[in-house]
Amino acid sequence: MGELSKKMLTTGSATTQTIDKLFKKGYVSRNSDKNDRRTVFIKLKAKGKKVYRSYYHCKSDLISDICVNVDSNKKEFVRVTIKKIINGRRKNLERNMRKT
Repeated sequence: MGELSKKMLTTGSATTQTIDKLFKKGYVSRNSDKNDRRTVFIKLKAKGKKVYRSYYHCKSDLISDICVNVDSNKKEFVRVTIKKIINGRRKNLERNMRKT
């Protein structure tokens, strides 16, 4: 869960709680490593993949909606700006995670 916690920018306990909920709802499967019981493999099930695809399309639609009224010569600027905002937010979250 440690590796997943880092990618999600959350604490280990928050990640475990999230995975527990996803497991109970049938979105993910959990398997322990036979050689190291501390290692747990998390895998999206078909139901989880469907939700992920839906989220991805929703996110893409949102970005398209934002850019629909932007002049074509400024779309790249808007795309880069959105990326900077997302990366800046990620860096702030990472910095806050190091403080805890």
